[in-house]
Amino acid sequence: MPQAPKSFQQVLQELWELLKAYAKQETVGPLKDLGRQIGLGLGGALAFSLGYFLIVLGILRFLQFHTPEWYRPHNWGSYFIAALLLAGAIYVAIRKVRGKNASVGPDPKKNGKPAVDPAATPVATASDVNPQEPGR
Repeated sequence: MPQAPKSFQQVLQELWELLKAYAKQETVGPLKDLGRQIGLGLGGALAFSLGYFLIVLGILRFLQFHTPEWYRPHNWGSYFIAALLLAGAIYVAIRKVRGKNASVGPDPKKNGKPAVDPAATPVATASDVNPQEPGR
């Protein structure tokens, strides 16, 4: 049995509902996933940072209490070693984020121009230069 034709207002109402459902599907869902990934990433970074700090603190205390008697007046050395360990971790983290060959600013090799692949560039033929003359 054929359906009765819908009025223009019903069609517009269905279209509006369809557009709202599509917008929710394509924005709210991915944003929830993105928020979950960011939360997990920040939680992992915080846990790793706290763990590394506690390891360095343990190394510092080990160096302070298990150094020879003649070295104890130079307590700053233990703190210096701990600071070097923390600075090394910061350096490694920055290198991982920026990449090995990353530099500040634009890449000087590219000069702001897009790279052109010579193999993909079309080669002009005699018939392309002069369309009146047939190709040889």
